[in-house]
Amino acid sequence: MTSNRSQKRAIRARMAVTGEPYSVAARELRELIGKSDGLPRRIPGAYLDQVPIPRRSRRPLRIVRDAQSIAVHLTGYFRGFRRGQEIAHMAAAELDQG
Repeated sequence: MTSNRSQKRAIRARMAVTGEPYSVAARELRELIGKSDGLPRRIPGAYLDQVPIPRRSRRPLRIVRDAQSIAVHLTGYFRGFRRGQEIAHMAAAELDQG
């Protein structure tokens, strides 16, 4: 009894030698994918829905920025940056002592 892998190779070889149309060989390969000798085969994109991409309006998105919200975010950013520097310096000092 031949394995799925050897059957797939045979289909691909026949397609290369005879010039068989891709769609016929692809259909046979798809049939073989369903037949496995253990775990189910992974079929890329099998669970993706064919949903059309919604059209975006021509008007660009309006981004609202006010000084207070920018200041809050920057304060948090720089606080974290300083903490990271302090930790790095403490770690370097421990390595120098040890």
